[in-house]
Amino acid sequence: MFNFTINQLNSPFDDSAFFARNIYRKKAFLFDCGRLGGLSHSEILSLGDIFVSHTHMDHFVGFDRILRGVLKSGKELRIFGPPGFIGNVDGKFRGYTWDLVEDYTFAMLAVELFPDGKRKIAYFSAKNRFVPVLSEFTPGKINLGEGFTLDYEFFDHRTLSVGYRVNEPLQYSVDKEKLAGLGYKGGPWLSELKKALETGSRDREITADCNGNYITLTAAALESELIVVRPPQSVTYITDLAPSVTNMEKAIKFAAGSTLLIIESVFLDEDEEHAVKKNHLTLNRAKEIFLKSGSEYVRFTHFAARYENDKTRFMNTLYDGINGKVWHL
Repeated sequence: MFNFTINQLNSPFDDSAFFARNIYRKKAFLFDCGRLGGLSHSEILSLGDIFVSHTHMDHFVGFDRILRGVLKSGKELRIFGPPGFIGNVDGKFRGYTWDLVEDYTFAMLAVELFPDGKRKIAYFSAKNRFVPVLSEFTPGKINLGEGFTLDYEFFDHRTLSVGYRVNEPLQYSVDKEKLAGLGYKGGPWLSELKKALETGSRDREITADCNGNYITLTAAALESELIVVRPPQSVTYITDLAPSVTNMEKAIKFAAGSTLLIIESVFLDEDEEHAVKKNHLTLNRAKEIFLKSGSEYVRFTHFAARYENDKTRFMNTLYDGINGKVWHL
């Protein structure tokens, strides 16, 4: 069972943008922000986080579509990007006149990531006519809410390009057969139990309904009787990186053990010289990263437009040697 649903919003020969949901999280994700013609208004409103690899136009031109869709929503949206990203976002906001928005409650938090682990934060709010309020701190793990976390890595693309990895928390599910077999009845105490396990509070006492009798046990005791722990899944997104040894090694390490790796494969190997010049991966380089990373499934993307007129030949080589490990979006 896959817990993520992922929609590639454009042809893989077109701009980069992947809309992702997880069955355990209310808000959706967006990996890159190229042209967003396939994204509905309701999907825009469901977004919680946007992960921008870099601000070349084919990865960032959709920002205005997002802004237009959420401006009157009253929500707060978070967007991540590489060094210089706050200036890019500020430039987008500065392109418009904001004399009529002080009564709106929409806000955007732009997070600028740095290779040394530091982050710069800019808070853009309609009430402040989107003049950024800046802050800066050295973080630990990035918490995306509802137990989800974010990892990131930097790759050389002449400019810096950020790879992202979204990780689920451990999932605690009630074994319904054991629940019935032991005489327990459902109720709010089960949600209380799962919350205690998710927060590591295994010594917490939970009052459970057992055949009409209320008994108090620790979360740890109830876990051993009733709970199935499901390993977390993850999605890793890597695009726009030069085919260098350093980039290859970092990509393999970063994607290690992913449930799904979404990775660019811009050029065929016959065009490797051009790939080096353009700072992109060839198909075989992308396959090598996938196979050495131990990721469970792969989706290749971001193909050079030069192959669109010869799709059959290109697509026939795309997943050769992958042996059924393709994630069908």
